[in-house]
Amino acid sequence: MINKKMVNWLVFSVLYFLTQAIYPCDFRFESSQKQVKIGAKTTVSIYVELVHGRCPVEINQTQVVSEGVRIDRKGQWQEVEDGIFRLDLTLTVTGKNARIGVTRDCRKKGYQQAMIDLPVQ
Repeated sequence: MINKKMVNWLVFSVLYFLTQAIYPCDFRFESSQKQVKIGAKTTVSIYVELVHGRCPVEINQTQVVSEGVRIDRKGQWQEVEDGIFRLDLTLTVTGKNARIGVTRDCRKKGYQQAMIDLPVQ
């Protein structure tokens, strides 16, 4: 007879491992301002969490992509917690459609991109 506790554990394990396979990295963005004007400066912090402990892609291979902004200052990736990295950017908004994001291309898990729209007044 199959134990209900064992079935629950198996279902949880399968779901957990499937989500790990789908998303090799988690991305998060923090902006210093809720809204910006064209010509204004703002700062954005990008966080990358390496979900897989032995990621084959070095954090410095993460590419920053942008539209409608000029990157005035790009810091260095810093590990703020185990497996979580932060990059600080200072930007000048140059267009109404302002976006900033990152891309990572992993030979095991594929291409991944995340973008954030900066609300322009």
